[in-house]
Amino acid sequence: VAPGMVGKIEMRLPTIQAYVADIACLARNPVFDLVASNCVLHWVTPFSSGIQRVAEQLSSGGIAAFSVMLDGTLRELHEARREAAPGKTAAGKMPAKEEVLSALREAGLTVIHAMDETCSGGMKSPRDVLNSLRSQGLTAGHLARGASPLTRGEILKLEDVYAKRFAVAGGVSVTYRIGHFVAAKSK
Repeated sequence: VAPGMVGKIEMRLPTIQAYVADIACLARNPVFDLVASNCVLHWVTPFSSGIQRVAEQLSSGGIAAFSVMLDGTLRELHEARREAAPGKTAAGKMPAKEEVLSALREAGLTVIHAMDETCSGGMKSPRDVLNSLRSQGLTAGHLARGASPLTRGEILKLEDVYAKRFAVAGGVSVTYRIGHFVAAKSK
């Protein structure tokens, strides 16, 4: 739920009436001509139920436009975690592009556009990567939690592995895989 983002959309496109809500709390009847979501649906479990929920919200001929983080996002962090704490890998994973496409088809939507991109960047240190995720509230949920929490020693080992294996000029690499999709409900 991001009212600030919706406020910006309303300023740019004053003819659009926006509705801010948690997808889990919406009524189960199609009422929207457009459902837009940015990097949220990958948090819904199971993933396909989030796509089904979007489809249920669309009016006949309605459009769903969204982006999700795909499998391979934060690759460096996940690899370092597996090495530092092999028994404590994250319980879930981001969807693969094919999984998104399959969920759209299963929900009865026609894919109009599907694109994925890999964005690589850097941060000063593994600690900065972890702090950034924590400040965004991304350290909870099935995509981040393992069978049990990492110990302080395991976190320090993770940071050490990350720094050694994924060093780049000025810090460490960070990879994001993002999928962008547009799909329509039949009239």
